Amino acid sequence: MRNAVLTVAVGLLLLVGLFWLLKPDSASTPAEDATSAAMPAAVAAPTPTSAPEPEAAVEPTPRRVELRIAEGRLSGEASSHSLSQGEEVEVQLLSDRAGELHLHGYDLEAKVQADLPALLRFRADHAGRFEMELHSKAGHVELGALEVQPR
Repeated sequence: MRNAVLTVAVGLLLLVGLFWLLKPDSASTPAEDATSAAMPAAVAAPTPTSAPEPEAAVEPTPRRVELRIAEGRLSGEASSHSLSQGEEVEVQLLSDRAGELHLHGYDLEAKVQADLPALLRFRADHAGRFEMELHSKAGHVELGALEVQPR
């Protein structure tokens, strides 16, 4: 019985000693004490031994292509717009006539109302040259092309 009590006592001393050696450093600066006291326990500043939190993913700003149709014609010349594969793209069309904005090859369409901007947003996943047109009752208006460069 005496050996059992002695074994338990030695075991407890060993556990207390290991806890003392392995516990996180609890010494803090006065500034940390003030910060911790001002914040609720669930929101307290992380200790230096904690791992950094992952940063929130930031959505990239999409590449914007703005087109305008007046009197049934494209303002300016139809041109190619170069982008990189995987890039987010927004094609905005303001037209004086209703119709449908069409991006060939991607088979994407957006309804166009007269004098209201139409927006076509997508990720340029496919490399190549893709023609854009406005399809309307009066015919087709060439809007240029998107040239998506492979990665």
